[in-house]
Amino acid sequence: MKHVQGISIIVLIWLVIWLLVKPNHSENLPRLKDVETRIEYHDTIIKQTERVIIEKQVNNLQLENKINDLTLLLDSAKQARDTVLIIQIQDTTIHTLKRSNDTLKSIISLKDTVILNKDYIIGSKDTIIEVKDNDIKKLKRQRLILGGLTAVLVGVAIIK
Repeated sequence: MKHVQGISIIVLIWLVIWLLVKPNHSENLPRLKDVETRIEYHDTIIKQTERVIIEKQVNNLQLENKINDLTLLLDSAKQARDTVLIIQIQDTTIHTLKRSNDTLKSIISLKDTVILNKDYIIGSKDTIIEVKDNDIKKLKRQRLILGGLTAVLVGVAIIK
């Protein structure tokens, strides 16, 4: 009987130690708090970038309105056949188009930044899912082992 108790105590100690050890593949996963902090950081960057995008879009709309005004002015200068005014309007139009083009390029770049940050957030949320999945597996394993441990203890109690 003493051997059964000694073996059951050794089995219990081994099971408790095994329950406390994390699964091997979860050792390289970051903590949930770290991942959530990084998600918040990238979400802040996205919000700031979206504000800048809206400002640049408003600026580009103003440039487009200026281009439309220059087009109307150019038509009237052509009808008046004033070549000096035509050249000035065309130069101004070219300069305004270049500014509009630069604004559109920066909007595209900012949208790429938003996409990259959203991709990072998606990857981080996948990591959160993986960590929680590992935690669920660990809890299921612990429950199963505790059920088996209970059965062993009941068996030992019945044998006594």
